[in-house]
Amino acid sequence: MARFKFSARTTMILGSALMIAPVGILLAVFMSAGQLPSDTYDMSGHFGRYQAQAEIGAGILTAGVLMRLFGLLWSARND
Repeated sequence: MARFKFSARTTMILGSALMIAPVGILLAVFMSAGQLPSDTYDMSGHFGRYQAQAEIGAGILTAGVLMRLFGLLWSARND
């Protein structure tokens, strides 16, 4: 069994996963919010929750970008 080694490559992979994961969620939230006809629609009361989820997703996306950049800088330093 291989031992786990935390390296620049691991950081870049984790950062990429964090960057990609919330993009679909953000797109789904913004697309569904854009398709709702008016405030009288049944789902209009849930916009606050959707906005909070979108902000959390944006935070995760930002963390992924920072981890990816950190991994790239770390790998450049190790060369």
